[in-house]
Amino acid sequence: MHFKKTVCAVFTALSCISLSTADAQVKADQGENGPVINKRAGLLERSTLLASGRHWAMIPKTALIYLPERYKSKVVSKPQGKLLKWSEFVKKNSGWIHTHEVKLSQARGLEIVDPKVVKAYKTMGKIVIATYQKNPITVKAAALVPPEEK
Repeated sequence: MHFKKTVCAVFTALSCISLSTADAQVKADQGENGPVINKRAGLLERSTLLASGRHWAMIPKTALIYLPERYKSKVVSKPQGKLLKWSEFVKKNSGWIHTHEVKLSQARGLEIVDPKVVKAYKTMGKIVIATYQKNPITVKAAALVPPEEK
């Protein structure tokens, strides 16, 4: 059984956008003892977890555009504490998180993000998260590399 449906609305509890259930598809095969379920990586495995104090949030892995050395400890492998909606988490942590609104064409890697903007992230000193309509979104690496560096 294959599920191919793109979710283009805010993922309720997680506030992530453009998640594809095709990535989490479940394939049922007939095994010796009945159906065998093969699962791809779960939501946690496909996400970057950001934590601050007793709160955490998850974003798509490639939504994290820039991670300064001093904030590497904010990226965790196991969640602890309370999961917050993205909007709440970013509001509480605006001192170390900067969001950069991207176009869908940039998220898909069809158009690059202005190289001057990408360079400016490195002087900002904050974690930079790609967003679309204020929610984290996956961005193809091609959108962050100027044409002469590809």
